[in-house]
Amino acid sequence: MQQAAQQPGSERLPDAAVDLLLQLVDEVDAKVRTVQSV
Repeated sequence: MQQAAQQPGSERLPDAAVDLLLQLVDEVDAKVRTVQSV
């Protein structure tokens, strides 16, 4: 999670919010890859 804190603007977000955002991105990315592979 160190990399997320280095991104501009993310300093205002709590670590918990950053973790949730990263989880959402991972889930969406996984779904997109699944759809593309079909």
